[in-house]
Amino acid sequence: MALLRNRPLALSCILLVCAIFVSLFLTTWLTIALFALFAVSLIVAVLLALKKPLTHKRFTLILVILALMLGTLRVSADHILVKDPWKELTGTTVNAEMRIKEIRFVNSYQTELLADAIRIDGKRTSGSVVLRGSGILTLCEGDHIRATCDVKALDHEASYEGADLTYLGEGARAVLLLREDVTLTKSGVTSPRAFLAQLRATLSYRISNAVGGAEGKLLSALLLGTRSNLPDEIVRDFSRAGASHLLALSGVHLSILIFLFDRFLLLFRCKRTPRMIVCLTVCFGYLVLTGFSFSMLRAITMLAIVYLSFWIDRDIDSLTSLCVIASVLLLITPNAVYNLSFRLTFLATLGILIVSEMTEDLSHKLPKHTSKNAFITRPLMRHVYALRSSLIISSAALLAVLVIQWLSFGEVSLMTLLSNLLLVPLAPALLLCAIVTLILPITPIAYLAALPAKLALLFVRLLATPRAVISLRYGFVPYVLIPLLLLTILLLLLDLGKKRALICVPTVAAILAFAICLGITGASQKDTLAVLYTRTLEDEGIVLMQGSRAVVCDLSDGSNSSFYSYMDSVKSETITEIDTLILTHYHERHVQSVMRFCTQNKVRTLLLPDASGENAFVMERLRENVGVAGTEVSTYRYGTPLSVFENASICIYGAESGLQSDPIALSVTITHKDRSLCYHTASPAAFATHECHADTLLVGAHNAQTSALISPSSTHKEVYVCDEQLASLVLPPEGKSYQIGLSSHKFLLGKD
Repeated sequence: MALLRNRPLALSCILLVCAIFVSLFLTTWLTIALFALFAVSLIVAVLLALKKPLTHKRFTLILVILALMLGTLRVSADHILVKDPWKELTGTTVNAEMRIKEIRFVNSYQTELLADAIRIDGKRTSGSVVLRGSGILTLCEGDHIRATCDVKALDHEASYEGADLTYLGEGARAVLLLREDVTLTKSGVTSPRAFLAQLRATLSYRISNAVGGAEGKLLSALLLGTRSNLPDEIVRDFSRAGASHLLALSGVHLSILIFLFDRFLLLFRCKRTPRMIVCLTVCFGYLVLTGFSFSMLRAITMLAIVYLSFWIDRDIDSLTSLCVIASVLLLITPNAVYNLSFRLTFLATLGILIVSEMTEDLSHKLPKHTSKNAFITRPLMRHVYALRSSLIISSAALLAVLVIQWLSFGEVSLMTLLSNLLLVPLAPALLLCAIVTLILPITPIAYLAALPAKLALLFVRLLATPRAVISLRYGFVPYVLIPLLLLTILLLLLDLGKKRALICVPTVAAILAFAICLGITGASQKDTLAVLYTRTLEDEGIVLMQGSRAVVCDLSDGSNSSFYSYMDSVKSETITEIDTLILTHYHERHVQSVMRFCTQNKVRTLLLPDASGENAFVMERLRENVGVAGTEVSTYRYGTPLSVFENASICIYGAESGLQSDPIALSVTITHKDRSLCYHTASPAAFATHECHADTLLVGAHNAQTSALISPSSTHKEVYVCDEQLASLVLPPEGKSYQIGLSSHKFLLGKD
């Protein structure tokens, strides 16, 4: 086998990619030192090769050292020549003039754009930024704008871990939050970017308007890459079903489109060479139209190489071609290695090519015609072989990107293989329906086109419902995945010959180890209730976790940042969804923030307190908006114990009040077996409403009244004051002290 050892160019290109990736995380001087070391090593290797015959091993060594030298040289040049003006500006407010580069998404609660900076506080500058504003911004690509913005780090309110690296891969260096109205200084409607964006939007509208609903948006996303137009809950369900790769334009889409186009040209008896020229021309136009994504660029380049092999009548190694394409792209733009799309598309394709070569000797012969039941056996075996190939390809792609899943998302869906079996066969029909609808957007065709789209959405909804998303944030995961990766690479370098089945041993061992560790961890957490108190600025919340389940009790004023912190806390505890989100009181901002939270994350149930008057209006809007995301909505009464887990309950007490104008006095009591914990807002009204005798008391800062003393009961074993400014107002029980200034703390109830 020895896939990489027998391909010195492919091995060198892979090491070049690794050198660039590692060097980007090193200091400037260390990168330059590595470059000097590899340069000296290359000179020595070349001199030795001139004195002795150039063997395969010596040639491979020279290529490897050359690749490492080129990788460190490219990054050293960036370190020296490219300056980052945004580091010193983080946390400040600036007046920025920018040109809109890309509209990432627009919805009712936020707009996110990618922009090129032109001037900052009147001084010329360069570099791209992520621009965020609340609500809908009616801008187009190419517009020149001026606005006052807060400069934040790239990971500011990121929707997933590693989003800052994705932004770096797109050329961004900071996040700018709009503070004031945007002033349009120059319209970009005549720019090439705006023209292509408008053309893409027009074609997308033509499809989605004809088909209608989520089905039309899905067909448009699959054909034109307009994923941002899809509702958040559909994007979330695709991710949980392990089928989000179908929403990103890739080689799957391109191969289907080229096959359909090639078959169409054959109807006119077009010869092979003209067909290839026309297909490549169409591919380039499709690449320009869809925005030059790395996955499409990789797919089109490999297609061009395949066509080139036909012209010169030579076999071209696909594995080596893929590695060369990746290294060339990174030599041009090293930061592309940060881009999630780049990493996923190249690793998935690499895994597929490697496994395809390993399994190329598997029998694909169909039964002979002499069989009495040939009309049954042959179609049956054909489907069996197709099913086997689909499972092999899906497994290869999943294993190849598993490390990226671990580092970037921290979770993986167990439904990926089943999703590929059900949804990938639908892809040709979906793309064909999108093309036909685009050409003839009439009612009969649109009705027929909606049928496979409805079926695909149904499959996705069903596959996203089970608890099949597994966290990769357990402490044992590095000890499983890293040996799996190293052993697999080692086996790829060895010549296993007829023992190539050994390549599967690390994967099988890793799956067994993961299952055993997961079972042990789950059993140890089953009888323990973890209560996590979190605080972000003035917003507070309580997260209850047991095993793989989580309940969030929101004490905030409805800000988006507080909900991000809840999900971060849940994911840090290896939980991938929220069973119940409980609101303790209402704010107008809850309507948008809760809707956004539930559509982007899996929340099974939303519990709202009974309300009247102004609060009732907010409650009804929440019911209407959140229900669209598939979250069940129920109400509860203050003072009624709510069962959350086995042997665990939560009880919320609150005085009737209006919205922000009337601060509400809250008390939350959590009970598990014979242990209890109570949260009180720092106001005498809260203690007057409900006197708690729990083992542990938390005095919170929500709507604190700093003009009156608070005297907790002497029955508490532990007292925590969550804000240092409240310390002088809380009288400790006689003979006891309390802890001050918690920003985050975990309490374990039920553990000895």
